[in-house]
Amino acid sequence: EAIKATSDIFGTIISSVNQINTEIQEISAATEEMSASTDQLVDNVTEVATIAQQTAANSREVSDLSENQEQSVNTMVDEIESLNVYIDNIQRIVSTFKI
Repeated sequence: EAIKATSDIFGTIISSVNQINTEIQEISAATEEMSASTDQLVDNVTEVATIAQQTAANSREVSDLSENQEQSVNTMVDEIESLNVYIDNIQRIVSTFKI
C-alpha cells in the first residue's frame, strides 16, 4: 500500500514536471515571438526615422532653392526696371529728333 501511494505521488510529480516543462516551452516560444516582433518594431522605427531625416533634408533643399529662385526673380525685376529706365531715356532722346 505504501509503495502504491509513493508510486502515485511520483506519478503526480512527474506529471506536474511535464506540465511545467510544457509551459516553459510555451513561454520560451512566446518570448522568441515577442523578441522577433520587437526587432521588427525597432526596424520600422529606424526606417521611419530615416524617412523623417530625408524629408527634413529635402525640405531644407526646397527652402534653399526657393530662396535662390526668389533672389533670381528679384534680380530680374531689377534688370527689367533698369531696362525700362534705358527705354525711357532712349525714347526721350529719339523724340527730340523729329522726322
